[in-house]
Amino acid sequence: MTKKLLTISTILLLSFSFVYANENPQNEIKCTCQNQKQRNIDDFLNEKLQLSEEQKAQLKENRIKFRKEMKQIIEEMEVLHSQIKDKYKTTSSKMQANIETAPMKAKLVTLKQKADKLKRKNRENFEKILTKEQKIKFENIKKDFATKRKKHKP
Repeated sequence: MTKKLLTISTILLLSFSFVYANENPQNEIKCTCQNQKQRNIDDFLNEKLQLSEEQKAQLKENRIKFRKEMKQIIEEMEVLHSQIKDKYKTTSSKMQANIETAPMKAKLVTLKQKADKLKRKNRENFEKILTKEQKIKFENIKKDFATKRKKHKP
């Protein structure tokens, strides 16, 4: 009798929780952390650099292009990481796994370099749309962040 009562009350509790979660708009995810982080950066740069509407539009266009290209690189890297991980799981000898995964690791290094190059290109494209005064302000912002980073590093 007690087991039946506990089972029924658990089922009712879960069903009410499910209904509440579906009806409660607070549980909706409005944006991902990455999107929120990007918004904060955009707001910060808009405030400090006072970007024009034309510059904002160009920045948004550049960012979309950058994300599209970077997404392809990241997906390739994730596939390679999972293949390497699987190889280590299925191979009995670690030495043999190292030999078999060497080309994959080399490809990962190449992809990492490609991603770094793309990031530098994106930064250069950003700096191209700035006026001389904005470039000076941006250089000062970069210096401030660099000094803050040095303070926080052990």
